[in-house]
Amino acid sequence: MGRYTELTLYLEEWGGYPDREASFGLPNLAWFVATADRAARCRVTSEIKGPTKVDRSAQWQQIPRELIDPVPGLLDEAGAFGDPAPLVEDTGPGDYLLVWELTGVVHDRPFHLAVQVMAPGSQWTPLGQRLSDSIMSLRDYQPDKDLRQ
Repeated sequence: MGRYTELTLYLEEWGGYPDREASFGLPNLAWFVATADRAARCRVTSEIKGPTKVDRSAQWQQIPRELIDPVPGLLDEAGAFGDPAPLVEDTGPGDYLLVWELTGVVHDRPFHLAVQVMAPGSQWTPLGQRLSDSIMSLRDYQPDKDLRQ
């Protein structure tokens, strides 16, 4: 890992109906970089301009460093550095598939974690829910909102 960062995290999120011809919509993409005292996020947004044209843009934004703090421990618990722990449990059939790919490096430890959630047919385990909540707080952070709400 570079000597300037403590964490880099790339999130790729897809959702769709796998049984359809054009099964998945546009992905949600985000990068997170953190040093000992700062963190930043880059989100890629997509705007459909027509049946065959999509405009994408990316914007970096500083985010509160404390949002990153639980992520390394949660990744460790989830088995991202070795054997993955159960993050989702099957609770029945579903037709909408959400796919997460998390990759990055914490200090000098690279990781990769892939998660598939079928809706309504599966649900997060308690650990999966904590990881999901933490990642979504990074992805969806709005600077004008109070984090304690």
